Parts: sequence; structure tokens; C-alpha cells
Amino acid sequence: MTLLDDFTEESARTSVADHIGTWWLVYCSPRDEQRIVDQLNGLLNIPAFWPRETVIRTEIDRSGHRHRHPFKRSLFPGVLMFCVSGDSQMWAIEENRFINRQNIRPIKNQRRFIKEITALESALAFDPGLKLLDKLQVGKRCRVKAGHVMEGTEGFLIDTDDKRVRFTIQVTTLNQSVAVEIDPVFLEPSDW
Repeated sequence: MTLLDDFTEESARTSVADHIGTWWLVYCSPRDEQRIVDQLNGLLNIPAFWPRETVIRTEIDRSGHRHRHPFKRSLFPGVLMFCVSGDSQMWAIEENRFINRQNIRPIKNQRRFIKEITALESALAFDPGLKLLDKLQVGKRCRVKAGHVMEGTEGFLIDTDDKRVRFTIQVTTLNQSVAVEIDPVFLEPSDW
């Protein structure tokens, strides 16, 4: 699954880095996320970014049979991102009043945000079984080497064993990070 499932058809073929404009954060109730994304994409034609992970829920029916149902859960509950390319689009958001203006703020470091979100986007496309971490992790900075799907992605090393290494991809704008497991042969030290 890609991150951009909720984009309009035209923007669903693009990456977050391909959208030109200023990225903004929206803080909302987790129950309002889908409604806001639909209004941004559908009514206003504004690309919204809502990273979600696919989770498998297992249910047992009355006859004792197990049924597995995949569903999507927000990776950062209550947080959405959207890209505005001009004053007219921002005016349209304020005019439609489906988002409280106090809950919107511009992302200060646009370049850093795009770099981190693009790394998250490639990690979700790779689908390594992401796990949301409550706070940023401290450790050795590393980079994924050439030859791997996530080539160039940087993060902090948090756990190792003989076969797998766990490191975090940080989204500093949201003050959160995601843990990714990868074969240690694909990692190298990074000089950030």
C-alpha cells in the first residue's frame, strides 16, 4: 500500500516531494481525519497526506472460524498534512470552515519535512512492519546503502541482533518516529 491512497487520482501517482507549495499541519480529532481528507481532496483539490498502516484484525465468529480483516489505522492519530500552493487555496480552507484555523500551522522547515516524509513514504511502500514509537530515539545515526528499496533513508540505530537491525525514521515536525527492521548489511554510518 502506498501512503497516497487518499489523494485524488491525479496526485495519487506522485510523491509528497512532487507537490509544490507550503506544507501545513492540521491537528484534529482522530474521528475527523477521513472527513477532512475527503474535503481537502474532493472539494478543494488540495493534496492531503495521511500516513496509515495496514493492520490485520482477527475475529472469531459464532461457529469458531477465524476471519482476518485488514483495515487501515492512522500512523499519527489526529495529525494530517496538506500542501497549499497559493493564497486562494488557503482562503478556500478558511472560507469552508471545516478546519478550525487555530488547529492549522505551517511547517517551519519545509526541506527537512519533505526529506523525512519521503523516507516514511518509501518505508510504508516497502511495508516492513512499521511500529510507532512514542518519542524520538537517541543512538547512532545510520543510512541505508545503495541496492535497497529505502536507499538513502537516514535514521538512528536503536536495536541490533545477528539477522536484523532496528532503526528509526524520525519525523521531527511531529516529534515522533517509526521503527524499521532491516538487514544490517544494508546500513552504513552517516555523518549528518
